[in-house]
Amino acid sequence: DLTDITPRLSLALSQPVCNTSTNIYTVTGTVSLTNAQAGTIVVTDNGSPVATLTIPAGQTSASFSLTGISNGPASRTVALSS
Repeated sequence: DLTDITPRLSLALSQPVCNTSTNIYTVTGTVSLTNAQAGTIVVTDNGSPVATLTIPAGQTSASFSLTGISNGPASRTVALSS
């Protein structure tokens, strides 16, 4: 009988919120984890590291907030790496 213990993750991001007086945005996100192993996850915004999440073994989710995002490119790419 085989059990799948492959670590998996998925990412959900909130709709960006703009502070209209500064034109600066905040985005929150949640990483959902399955079979998490202890380690770190790096969150990047357009290729630049913006947050590092420390993950203990067995954790099922981790939240983060990206603040101070200026009005810039029409689209952004938020990615995860471990």
